[in-house]
Order: sequence, then structure tokens, then C-alpha cells
Amino acid sequence: SGAGKSTMSKIWSDAGRTIINDDRLIIRKTGDVFKVYNTPMYYVDFSKSVHLDSVFLIRHCKENQISRLSGAVAISRMLAFVIQNNFDPEIISHNLNIVQQIAETAGIYDLGVVPDKNIIPFVLNHVGNE
Repeated sequence: SGAGKSTMSKIWSDAGRTIINDDRLIIRKTGDVFKVYNTPMYYVDFSKSVHLDSVFLIRHCKENQISRLSGAVAISRMLAFVIQNNFDPEIISHNLNIVQQIAETAGIYDLGVVPDKNIIPFVLNHVGNE
């Protein structure tokens, strides 16, 4: 709450991008591909999914900043946003494995944002150059 998910979703939506959901998402791996799905919400919506290109852990900042996270830092930062299931060792192991694969393939980024339309070219320029 308060990180800017809804604000960022509106900025990207206003720029013509498809928003899956601005809060809770499901990530599934099918073969070698990660996909993101929306979850049921209190409002009327339809099923949506997209290929997972990158994960951005957003925070408010005085200027736009981005850095790709790796290793234990990437895994621990993303796992802070993953719903855990009763501390079941098998589920924890599965989640660790999946988040590690996401970090290695799609990339997990720390993204400090100024919530305005300038964030779009900033992200596209920085992520597209890797």
C-alpha cells in the first residue's frame, strides 16, 4: 500500500499499455516461459495474461532510478511480496526456485519513481539497453 502501484498503472494505461491488475498477480511457468495473470477482484473484470518480461519493485523517489537486482538480494526483495503458504518447506523451496529463475531470466529491478509520464521512456531506455 502506498508504493504507487495504482498511480504507475494509470500512467502506463494512459500511454496505451495493457494493465493486467494493479495489485495482486499470479506468475506461472509453462515450459520455459513465465506468464502473469490477473486475480479475481471485487469489481467486474475479465481474464488477462501476458508474458513476463521484467519485475519492477517500485518505490517513490526524488528522481527516477533503476538497478537490476541479483542473487540473494533479488530473491529476498521479491519474496517479500510473495504470499507464503503456512511455511510449508516444499512450497518455500518451490517459491525460492521460481523467484531465482525469474531473477536470472526476466530480471528483477529496484525502481525508484517520480510518478509522471517520464517514467515510461526512462524504464524502456534502461531495460532495453541490457
